[in-house]
Amino acid sequence: MKKRVLFLSALATVFMNLGAEELQEFSQGKKKFSKNSTLEIFPSKLSKTKDKKSWTYGKEQIIPLTNKPVLSLADFEYRKVAGDEPGIEVFLNERNAKQLEKISKKYLKERLALVFNGEVIFAPTVKSILDDGKFKLTFRDEKSYKKVLESLN
Repeated sequence: MKKRVLFLSALATVFMNLGAEELQEFSQGKKKFSKNSTLEIFPSKLSKTKDKKSWTYGKEQIIPLTNKPVLSLADFEYRKVAGDEPGIEVFLNERNAKQLEKISKKYLKERLALVFNGEVIFAPTVKSILDDGKFKLTFRDEKSYKKVLESLN
């Protein structure tokens, strides 16, 4: 019983600290993305020099290791994540979730570039197998977050 009371108390504190807009977004839940844009995933590596094939990601250069993405997502659900860092949680359908699991196994401990509308928005190193059909994107800055969010809406 104490655990339940503590959990509900913590949950109430979170809701009290959300602004009106954040609370409305939380209550709305997931949104469907199905525009003409795609989120593409490429195996990649960092480079010190700019190249015809490379993308600029912050101060780094990212070079794709394949000519085509290993996964293209044009149909997925997402929701904004409230918290200290701006973020988006992405939910995949069963087919794409299985593909992402295979990709994360194959490229474990390697870098994947997430490319949205031709621009790298993330280039994380795969630290674990992504087997639950969802992943969270946290942004380095508010500007990048808003840019991606505008494209999704």
